[in-house]
Amino acid sequence: MATIVQHLMRTVGHRHRVLFVEPPADPLFLARHRSLWGRTGPSSTGTRCASAQAGLTPLIPVVLPFGERFPGLQALNRRIMLWQVRRTIARAGFKAPVLWVQSPESGWLVGRLGETRVIYYATDEYSASPRYSTPEAQAAVRAAERELLRRSDLVLVNSTALVSDKSMMAKRVELLYSGVDVEHFRRALDPHTVIPEDLARLPKPVIGFLGAVDRYKVDVQLVHYCATHSPNMTFALIGPVGWSGDTTPHDLPQAPNLVYLGRREYHTLPAYLKGCAVAMIPNARNAYTLPNFPMKLFEYFAAGKPVVATRLPALEPFAELVSLAETPEAFRLQLLQALRDNSPTATEARLAVARQHSWPACAERVEGLLAAL
Repeated sequence: MATIVQHLMRTVGHRHRVLFVEPPADPLFLARHRSLWGRTGPSSTGTRCASAQAGLTPLIPVVLPFGERFPGLQALNRRIMLWQVRRTIARAGFKAPVLWVQSPESGWLVGRLGETRVIYYATDEYSASPRYSTPEAQAAVRAAERELLRRSDLVLVNSTALVSDKSMMAKRVELLYSGVDVEHFRRALDPHTVIPEDLARLPKPVIGFLGAVDRYKVDVQLVHYCATHSPNMTFALIGPVGWSGDTTPHDLPQAPNLVYLGRREYHTLPAYLKGCAVAMIPNARNAYTLPNFPMKLFEYFAAGKPVVATRLPALEPFAELVSLAETPEAFRLQLLQALRDNSPTATEARLAVARQHSWPACAERVEGLLAAL
């Protein structure tokens, strides 16, 4: 599944030229992921990458392995990465670029690319990520983010909870929710869309989840509770296991009516949603997830699905359209209620909200904010 910023930059790329620099990769990583080979290294024309489209050119800088373990090697990798990015910018003929930063780890690039403006899009509480497992690592990423906030001309956040947090250190903070490809997910409402066989054969009703199944993000015990206490429902989790964490299939609770379907291609997701009677957001509640906005909410809305979610501050503005629950039993009861209460009027209301947050609508808002700078 593409990230938030990939979707947004792809949309912006229809009006502007965008060099999308993905996290650097070393040869060991690339050996395991051969599909990425066409995106690596500096481009000689600015459009070498096979996956480039419209005005978007992705680039994965190639660096030396084990840089995160040794400060000297990390410094060398930064110089290697900077050379590749500068070379691609020069050969593509970029003039007065705007630097868009997605992570505090990339903040060191500020001031090194001849940029006229710096935008930081904060979509997570990065210091609470399990990736930073020691107090030293957490302190380092917090310090890096403070410096990035100070040097950014504009800070965008995708949840109301992050607005107040970042406003204490930034010049200007604006709320920009994660968007959605409305027409893509709306295919779930198309009578000609065929439900995939692996989902169609499951006993109905099916309660569905789209997204990576990581224990620090998804409350799998909550889902297991609902499954064991509602044996007449099937719970289908559609997404990779342990995509960005240390979760493995052996860590996941099991039940006869709890199915882990694994990763599915993005183009198939509307068909999977079509086969779900209710969509769920069973987020864990911790320092990482509480401030975050679940991108899948608008995908569910565009598919017309009723949604039951863990109560999160970022979801409160949508409480009229989302059933929020604070306990496993309340979550289960909300699922039962959602199965009974779905109506065409509610479906249209969800679609209307999804359209307000389409990727073109997000891109227009970004352009307006840029113009105001």
